[in-house]
Amino acid sequence: MSIDEAGTGPPPPVPVRDVLSSVDPGPMSAPASPESRSSGSETEVALPGGDWVVRSGGRTRSGVPGDSGAPLLLALFHRRDPASGEVEAKPAREVWTVGRDMEEWDSTKLTDLLARSRPYRVLPDPPSPSRPSPPSPSPAPVASRR
Repeated sequence: MSIDEAGTGPPPPVPVRDVLSSVDPGPMSAPASPESRSSGSETEVALPGGDWVVRSGGRTRSGVPGDSGAPLLLALFHRRDPASGEVEAKPAREVWTVGRDMEEWDSTKLTDLLARSRPYRVLPDPPSPSRPSPPSPSPAPVASRR
């Protein structure tokens, strides 16, 4: 434990803002792939398996109440038809990842996300008061012993 100049105890902590303001972020890097184009919440990139359009499907945070958690982003991978150039309306793949903005991702990150992704799946709508949930299956009868 270090002692402050007066010798009465540890020095006060340094505010994070002061530490971060003294750090040189260095030069900004460009995306690793020239085939990558980004516009807001959509990115076009040539990856293994063809040309893809990656879109943001939603955002949330991990953690529990009282914990700020990590920001999570749902990335949806849509195939681009090489013949027509049309983008499929339904995503082919999906993956949750830590992050706030897709504009920060280069082709290396997108390739990694595509490798970790799973096939896109549509989840059923949750029940609502106007549309009750289907009845639960009744439990199997239990044979009584005599």
